[in-house]
Amino acid sequence: MPLCRDEGLGILPWSPLAGGFLTGKFERGQLASAGTRLGEKDRMARYDSERHWKILDAVRAVARETGSTASAVSLAWLLAKPQVSSVIFGARTSDQLDANLAAADLELTAAQVAMLDQASAFELGYPYQFIQSTQATW
Repeated sequence: MPLCRDEGLGILPWSPLAGGFLTGKFERGQLASAGTRLGEKDRMARYDSERHWKILDAVRAVARETGSTASAVSLAWLLAKPQVSSVIFGARTSDQLDANLAAADLELTAAQVAMLDQASAFELGYPYQFIQSTQATW
């Protein structure tokens, strides 16, 4: 995203709900049901990590704060990024479509976006964290 921002390029995220993971319908320690995208071919395994659950916990917290759904928060979070032109999402039911479209009317606060960004941040590892820590001292 920083490169696209710096070069004035738009981003069009594909699968912004992570195959349904960010809709909030999955629970830690439980298998995804067979009727879901993540229930097929054990796709849930790619999201069953501490980092992903931390992201989902933050999405759910913002959904509670805003009185919205996890789907709407996840999409609104992306749409709050200036580099994101739009999002491509899929919906199998009219309820899913309504939950996704609600993102267009949901405006997250800067604090909510920051909380979601922090929850989803990657650990850079060496040498990047070392460089970052030394830059703060110069």
